[in-house]
Amino acid sequence: AVATGTSTALAAAIGAAGVAGAFLHLGRPMVAWRAVLGVGHSWFSREVVALGGFVALAGAHAVATTTDVGAGAAQGALAIAASVVGAAGIVCSGMIYVATKRTWWAPRFTLAKFGLTAAALGPPLVAPLVVAAGATLLSIAVLALTTKLALEATVLRRGYSQESDLGRTQRLLTGVLGSATRWRFGLAGAGIVSLLGAIAGGALVLVVLGVLLVAAGEFVERHQFFVASVAPRMPGGFRR
Repeated sequence: AVATGTSTALAAAIGAAGVAGAFLHLGRPMVAWRAVLGVGHSWFSREVVALGGFVALAGAHAVATTTDVGAGAAQGALAIAASVVGAAGIVCSGMIYVATKRTWWAPRFTLAKFGLTAAALGPPLVAPLVVAAGATLLSIAVLALTTKLALEATVLRRGYSQESDLGRTQRLLTGVLGSATRWRFGLAGAGIVSLLGAIAGGALVLVVLGVLLVAAGEFVERHQFFVASVAPRMPGGFRR
């Protein structure tokens, strides 16, 4: 119970840091509380509400499990509620970009990437705290990251029209951003190898190394997610 509570507390702390970080890019952080007023029409507001709810629910679950307060059913309900609300927060985060209707930020790319990033980084972070399920958690991370790399490789190889938005994005990823693309795949591949080694041998150092490598690769991928998006062309505009 203590290990479960600690892992939930870690998740709540990471969620709280994410919510706090979301306010840093606002022009007037002191009135950031007003973000919740737009929950009816703003995906950012929905993200704030959902992730704030996740932090509260995960924190309550951590307290309940570490202090053994409440029945097992109540603790389980808190865990399920936190998971559902947290997943909703990830969807809301992705929808902020989907709403721009840019092709590179379409749901099939954005929601898949955001969800797979969470599955690739979350489980190995808590794996050392939940020893009994450590191998399973690491396996989930490896599967998620492998799936994500396959999705990204498909975009790089597919024969898009060179004048289409995705064709222009593809040229950026293989041209100007080619070095970053290679780093992304190299870091992710090394991370997978480290996590597989941890599954086979259970060495904590390999888990830590794997998390660092995967996180570094995800930072590179998220940078590409932003910079490789091209603005849609005006109808009838000139082509180069």
